Amino acid sequence: MALLTTWVNGHLGFTLNTVGTFMPAAFIIKEAIPEKPIAETWVTVVTGAGGDLKDAGGAFPDVAIWDDNGNRIGRYRTKLGDKIAQSSERTVRIPNNENNGEISDPQYVMLSHDTDATCIAMIQVSNGRLSGTVYGDTGYKCGQAWYHSQRKFKGDNLMTKCVWLDSDHSHPNFNARAMSFHLRDMLPSPDKLKLYNSELSYLCKSTPRYSFWRHLIPDGVVPFFYPVLKCNKDSVNPKLEGTNENPIEALDRFKYNKDVYIQQGESEKEYRRRRRTRSTRSSKRQGSNMDPDHLVLTEIPGQTAREICEHPNSVGYDIVSFVDGRYCDLTKRKLYDLCAGSITTNCFDVNSTTVIGAQSLTGRSRDSTKGRIAKLYKTRAYWK
Repeated sequence: MALLTTWVNGHLGFTLNTVGTFMPAAFIIKEAIPEKPIAETWVTVVTGAGGDLKDAGGAFPDVAIWDDNGNRIGRYRTKLGDKIAQSSERTVRIPNNENNGEISDPQYVMLSHDTDATCIAMIQVSNGRLSGTVYGDTGYKCGQAWYHSQRKFKGDNLMTKCVWLDSDHSHPNFNARAMSFHLRDMLPSPDKLKLYNSELSYLCKSTPRYSFWRHLIPDGVVPFFYPVLKCNKDSVNPKLEGTNENPIEALDRFKYNKDVYIQQGESEKEYRRRRRTRSTRSSKRQGSNMDPDHLVLTEIPGQTAREICEHPNSVGYDIVSFVDGRYCDLTKRKLYDLCAGSITTNCFDVNSTTVIGAQSLTGRSRDSTKGRIAKLYKTRAYWK
C-alpha cells in the first residue's frame, strides 16, 4: 500500500480544465497534513465563492470515516453554532475513536450537513500516510447542485466550482444533504484520470467511489467496494496506484437509493419518520435563486452566465458575466445579452441594472419606463 502514501508534483486531487477535462490539481494545504502517520484523520473543508457571496458559508458538516473494509474508524460531530465562513477553510482533527485508536487509512469519507446551506469548493483528507483531495468540479460533473466560485487556489491558475450541501432542500435544485467518496480513487494518477475522462460513468456511476445523497444523516452508512478493489501500478508512473484491475467491476451493478436516511434497504416508514422542517432561511429564495437581492458580476475566465442559466443543477444568484457578455436572471432562468454598442434592445444594462425590452436603450426619454424592468439589487459581488 506504499503507493497510496506518495503524491507527485504536489497533486492530491483533480479539477476541470477550460475544455472540461479532468487534470491534476497542484495544490496542497500542507499544514493540514500530519508530519507522520497518526491515529487521526485531518479533514479540511474549503468553502466556495468570495467574501461577498452571500450564504455560501454555513454550518460545518458532520464527518464519518471508514477503512477500506468498511469499518468505521472515526466521526466528527458538529456542535451547535459550529460554522465555517464563506471563502474560508477549516480543519478538524478526528481521532480514531471507533477502532481502538489504531492507525488506519481514511478510505471512505462522508460529509453530512445541517439546514444551513454551504457551498464546498474543496475537501482535503489526511492521516499522514494517505492524503487526498476532492474538488467541487467532481460533484458538478456528477450532477450535484453547484455555483461558480471566486475562490482561487495557487494564485490564479487553479479554480473549481463549489457544490451545495443542505438538508432541508429549501430550493428545488438542492439535491444533497451528504456527499461521500473513496479517497484513494481521488488521487490523480495518469491512468485514473484517463479512465474518468474516457467515460464519466467510472466516476459518477460508481456509487462507492463518489456520490451525493439527498437525506443521508451523520449516522448513515455509505456503500463500500466489496471485495476491496485490487489496483494496478500506474502505467505512466509506477510509483502511483493506477486503475483497479478490472475497471468495469467498480461500476454500479444495480440502482442505489439516493434518498435513504441511514442505509440501503430502509423502509418508507423510516423516510416519513425522519422528515425535517424547512429552513427559516428559505423565505427570500425563489426557484434556484438563493437571494434575488444579490448580484454577482464576474470577469473570471470560464465563468459564463449562459451556463448558470442553462445548466439544470445550478443554484445561486443572478449573474453578469463579462466573459460571455450576458446576464442571467436565475429566478426565471432567462438569459440576456449585455447592452453595449449596437445591442440596445432586449438586453441588460449593467450600469442601471435594468432589463431593456423592445424599447431601445438609446433615444428614449429620461422618465420612460416602457419595456424596462429595474432590478433593485441591495448587494453586489465583483469577481476578477
